[in-house]
Amino acid sequence: MGRNMEDNYLKLFGNMFYNIKEDQDNKKIIEEASEVLASIIIKYGELINEITARTSAQDEFVDTVICLFLRKIMEQLDALNILIDAGAFSPMQVIVRTLLENTVGLEFILKEDTRKRAAAYYLEQHYKEIETGEKLFARKSEKSKNAIKLLGEAQFTEDSKRFQRKKDAFQHLIDTNELFKEVADAREKAIESKRKYWKKKKRKNINKIHIQWYEIGTNVQNFREMMRETGHEKYYGIYGGLSYEIHALNAARAIQAVADGLYLQRIRNPQNGGNIFAFVCDFSLIALDKVYKYLDDDEAKRAEFKRYVMDCQKKKVHIIATMDQINIL
Repeated sequence: MGRNMEDNYLKLFGNMFYNIKEDQDNKKIIEEASEVLASIIIKYGELINEITARTSAQDEFVDTVICLFLRKIMEQLDALNILIDAGAFSPMQVIVRTLLENTVGLEFILKEDTRKRAAAYYLEQHYKEIETGEKLFARKSEKSKNAIKLLGEAQFTEDSKRFQRKKDAFQHLIDTNELFKEVADAREKAIESKRKYWKKKKRKNINKIHIQWYEIGTNVQNFREMMRETGHEKYYGIYGGLSYEIHALNAARAIQAVADGLYLQRIRNPQNGGNIFAFVCDFSLIALDKVYKYLDDDEAKRAEFKRYVMDCQKKKVHIIATMDQINIL
């Protein structure tokens, strides 16, 4: 979408959209918030470069998984910064929730049993793809019948062969890698343990057991417990609250009561954005700190990062205080 088209609808529906670029009183604080987030993104990029460039890696596989996490978090921060720049804080909640899952997941991996947890996370996407493929390409299943109708018999057969090759390659990867084999065995044990538990509870379909990567070789059974394990359980209520936007339960919240009645908040409304901004800053900085500690950088680098965090916190307090005063009707 071109900039001209965006400008057109912002002007055409000026009563619906709030345009931060035309509000000089609030534009500056939004720009300051964007600059802080941009500096955090730069830190993530520098950290990825540092990890990929170093010649004495502690563990190349773990470093790869860390970089994958850092890149994903960096991608999400970039998307959030675009929304901040537009003053659109409400849609940020969808990305903030997954950002939290990524930062907590990275912390959980780095806390202990790092190689096994990194492997469990890395293999998870492949297990999910295999499980989906087995359901789709089971010849007598409803999903396969629908797929054949949609794709045609020839394409379905070709896709089925491609899936089998992927499945065989994945099994070969596990069989030839000692770490992956250990994690795969632990995963099977965790699945069997859960199956026995549900059997005692007389649950139906005990053969359809779903397990998350963080359950393998740990006592953690869900995301709340992973937050507890990493010291963030007190934020679980906020994490749950972010689901309102994800599950389309926020539309009615656009109605706001004022002294003379009710009105609809304008789209791209930065009101109450301070809390979201603070949440993003805190968790992205915490994740950075955990990675720096894992890398065990020299004292000078650690001191430099500590000064940077203190500077960010100081700016954050000022930005939140100013954002809390924004009132748009």
